[in-house]
Amino acid sequence: MYVPIIAVTLMSVPIIAVTLMSVPIIAFTLMSVPIIAVTLMSIPIIAVTLMSVPIIAVTLMSIPIIAVTLMSVPIIAVTLMSVPIIAVTQKSVPVIAVTRIYVPNIAVTFMSVPIIAVILMSVPIIAVTLIYVPIIAVTLIYVLIIAVTLIYVPINAVTLIYVPIIAVTLIYVPIIAVTLIYVPIIAITLIYVPIIAITLIYLPIIAVTLIYVPIIAITLIYLPIIAVTLIYVPIIAVTLIYVPIIAVTLIYVPIIAVTLIYVPIIAVTLICVPIIAVTLISVPIIAVTQI
Repeated sequence: MYVPIIAVTLMSVPIIAVTLMSVPIIAFTLMSVPIIAVTLMSIPIIAVTLMSVPIIAVTLMSIPIIAVTLMSVPIIAVTLMSVPIIAVTQKSVPVIAVTRIYVPNIAVTFMSVPIIAVILMSVPIIAVTLIYVPIIAVTLIYVLIIAVTLIYVPINAVTLIYVPIIAVTLIYVPIIAVTLIYVPIIAITLIYVPIIAITLIYLPIIAVTLIYVPIIAITLIYLPIIAVTLIYVPIIAVTLIYVPIIAVTLIYVPIIAVTLIYVPIIAVTLICVPIIAVTLISVPIIAVTQI
């Protein structure tokens, strides 16, 4: 009965030897796969990040230009208003009296333009503040998670800890993303609604009060300013949304890479343990057979 066992045992020795020799090769190969994947994944992220830099720069540069443009409107308006006033003054005295009544109202209307410009300049600051506060909070949460993870030494323990962390993270990330998107939208909407309402109220008052060509010119100046402002606001919002997404992506990539590296190590360990056990069992059998 021992002869077939000895034969099978002897035949299994080269197989076990080859298997044990292939384990480091398989482990090294599996470990290199996530490294290559992470490298390839980081290339488009770096490209997107570099592409967003000039957009942010251009956006920030355009804010003072818009402010200066809005501040110059009252100067143009006062200049254009003086032409019809001079013409009316030369015609009749009653018209002069009417003009003196309306001029202070017009002056008050145009004085509000710099205030609107200051409000528009504060919108990006408020949006940036509202977006970065939750990002800092999320960063502090991740630091604690990484610290707790680094405290645990056993690989199996780390694996069991990562699974719930990844699950919880996948649930919270969409919630945080939706919150970060909606907060600036709500803030911008609440600020812009009264501004647009005030603008729509002032434009008809100016038109009805003056009924002159210069007012039509002023209206045509305001429309492209409002259009340019409405175009830049979404660009700023989109830029601010992409920054936290890139930050979250850079945090996720190393966690996934570490998980992918540890899983094959655990698998290889679980394969090697029974092989070593079988080898240790077969050695006494061979010894007993020889005796």
